[in-house]
Amino acid sequence: MARTLRNAALLGLITLVLLEVVLQLGALVVAWNHGGGAGGSAQDGREVVLCVGDSFTYGLGASDPATTSYPAALQHVLDEADPERFQVVRGGYPGRDSRGVLERIEGQLREFAPRHVVILVGLNDRWRQPERLALGEAEAAADEGFRLEWRTARLWRWLSGKFEAPGETTTPALSPRLPPEDRAREMPALPPSIDAEDARAAVESGAASADPMLLPKLRAAARDLGATAPELALRAAVLAFLWTGDDSLFAAELGSAPPLDSPALLQQVLGALDVSPAEHAAASAAFAESLGWEQADGIWLHKSSGRQAALVTPRWLEFGPELLAAFEVHRDHLAQVIARCRAAGAEPLLVGYPNRVSFPDQAFEAIAEATGAPFLSTVARFEEELGERPPSALFVADGHCNDAGYRLLAELVAEALRARSPN
Repeated sequence: MARTLRNAALLGLITLVLLEVVLQLGALVVAWNHGGGAGGSAQDGREVVLCVGDSFTYGLGASDPATTSYPAALQHVLDEADPERFQVVRGGYPGRDSRGVLERIEGQLREFAPRHVVILVGLNDRWRQPERLALGEAEAAADEGFRLEWRTARLWRWLSGKFEAPGETTTPALSPRLPPEDRAREMPALPPSIDAEDARAAVESGAASADPMLLPKLRAAARDLGATAPELALRAAVLAFLWTGDDSLFAAELGSAPPLDSPALLQQVLGALDVSPAEHAAASAAFAESLGWEQADGIWLHKSSGRQAALVTPRWLEFGPELLAAFEVHRDHLAQVIARCRAAGAEPLLVGYPNRVSFPDQAFEAIAEATGAPFLSTVARFEEELGERPPSALFVADGHCNDAGYRLLAELVAEALRARSPN
């Protein structure tokens, strides 16, 4: 037995070593092939726009990051309006967090002498939670893509986040609004049908206070009004769930009404009801489970049909202690980046992510308020541009932009730059 255990342990150790070697070699190959993506020199007299950040700046999801990432598209957009005025430098890299940007900013400022620095970073801070760095405590890192670090641990943390069990999150469990005695009470039978006026009255009354006698009307509204009044029907179903905690209500009342099978409509309803974070997370999870959705990083995926939705349940945005600490570190790092940019004569521009779950706009807004740096929010414009189109028009399945999405992001950044640097 002891020998078997030793052999198993040795096999596990060898497997981990081989995995680490493979990950290191893979990162090295990517760095050799793609590098930091510098776009040109400041010696030709043009205003240099340095774009720093993570995979959104690098261009993951683009057909060719070197030519269709948002910095590459930004070069085209700026040239269309004012040829030969700007030179865009792509200085982002996948996996980079706020500390990585801070470590490299001084070297990038010296190398490219930018007039503008566009900063889009924060996505990786939420799970890596980097240690705080103050300039002067450590030497700035060179701006190379490859960095020697323990990649098996990073992979494990990423996988842990992907497959995290609901009970292991910082989101509090749902406490149904109806007390146990009311949930156990025998309710009147569901009405055979219900009209919109009666249903609206029940929803409005139910949003103010939980009345168990309204529960049959709410269930009937969810059952009957999906085709004619989908938002009202979904509001009724959400209230019934929040009152009882019974997630079977979503499948029973909503499953046969295609207009209700919409994560975007769900987020709209939850916002209108002004629910607590715990209720928001619980209702979204119950809706997803009942109607066959999977919540991936940055997007909803429908398992049977392959449909996608750009809005997701922001479980990780629940403000637990660890995440609050990560936000504080992110804010401190970007404040230092902004200060270094200004000291070098460059104008910083904070840019928000084009989907609501990568990193909250509120975090960027707090940095903008504290530092006086301008902030460009992009998510509303992306949602407006999607309209009735599928999210795949602007995003790939993992939540990064596709070529069209990066082009739109470039157009928004170009508008902000031209506003701050008129002819």
